[in-house]
Amino acid sequence: AKTLTGALWVFILGTLINVAFGILLIFGGQGYWRWQKLAFLFAGGSIVIAIVLLVTGGANISGAWNDFVGKFGGLKFEEIIPAAQAAGYSLPSASPGLDLGATILMLPWVFFVVGYAQGSAQIGGEVKRASTTQYIAMVGGVLINGAVLALLVILFVNAVGADWIGALGAIPGDKL
Repeated sequence: AKTLTGALWVFILGTLINVAFGILLIFGGQGYWRWQKLAFLFAGGSIVIAIVLLVTGGANISGAWNDFVGKFGGLKFEEIIPAAQAAGYSLPSASPGLDLGATILMLPWVFFVVGYAQGSAQIGGEVKRASTTQYIAMVGGVLINGAVLALLVILFVNAVGADWIGALGAIPGDKL
């Protein structure tokens, strides 16, 4: 599994998925939309499960982390922050405040997913009166995606803390 997270394997798997959906389109849009619907249901269901677990406290993240890394000899949940600090990482809580610049620079990613990935070409062919409703649908999609993303981030930060999330990102993968 460690190999599959490398840049080359992410590229290869992503390419295979895109080619598979391209082949489905070549043989007809009906099969493509059927698989697309299943992929959407899987992704949407996963998001709903994550939100429910984070809201109900069913996501014992520290315990699950310790169980997982215990099998492979990695750093335990409570060892992540000290390890990152030892590597020179400064905790976000040491310099509290909103980084407005970083926040604004992150915002286009939500639109890239909704607006550019499938956006105009597909929506324009599927929606009646696309000249008016397409804009509402795309902006609405961006707002819904942004709201769900914000909710997940708020819940995850509440569950583990911004210090732990930042520290986890500061430790090289082979040191985890």
